[in-house]
Amino acid sequence: GDDANATLFVGHGGAGGSAKATAQGGGKDDHAFLVSRQSAGGGSGGSSSGGTNPRWKVRLPETLSSTHQSMAVSPDGRFLAAGSTNGTCFLWEWSAGEDNLVKVWKAHYRPVTCLAFDKDDGATLFTAGEDGVVNAWCLLDLVDQDCPSGGSGSIHPFQTWSEHHLPVTSLCVLSGSGRGSTRLVSSSLDRNLIIMELG
Repeated sequence: GDDANATLFVGHGGAGGSAKATAQGGGKDDHAFLVSRQSAGGGSGGSSSGGTNPRWKVRLPETLSSTHQSMAVSPDGRFLAAGSTNGTCFLWEWSAGEDNLVKVWKAHYRPVTCLAFDKDDGATLFTAGEDGVVNAWCLLDLVDQDCPSGGSGSIHPFQTWSEHHLPVTSLCVLSGSGRGSTRLVSSSLDRNLIIMELG
């Protein structure tokens, strides 16, 4: 996302931001990182040179999925979510400083293939995986510090769709779905498009 003063870049993979560098090998350079580039006019706390500088970089215990939708940024740019090849999801609040990993939880039994935030207010995070399942997670539950990370009993999706029989390959949240409801479309290797409604 971007605004008048900065542009937000998100990438994963090996050195230089290549998403395919170590996705299969589980190499030592599996990272998630975020870069903020100040505009030519600069901004408070930013460089006036217009170059790109990593704001933070983290080494993960699990390899991130190499699919094009394996990372998602909330509409307000505050949260970054990513999925791993082990079915685990990570949520960062990138503006919170160094200790910005908010939640780690088991989202799917197979690798996570797609993540997307609700386009209206970002209150819902949708995840999909090679298990053919699409889950809807409440962002407030994910950022709740009293809800422990880790085990399968720590947090659950408030909505699950299991219409696909093969891995989900794409997930699209539709804008302007209607007051009080959210629609999303998923595609899969089973050659089906599923329209789902939340609300």
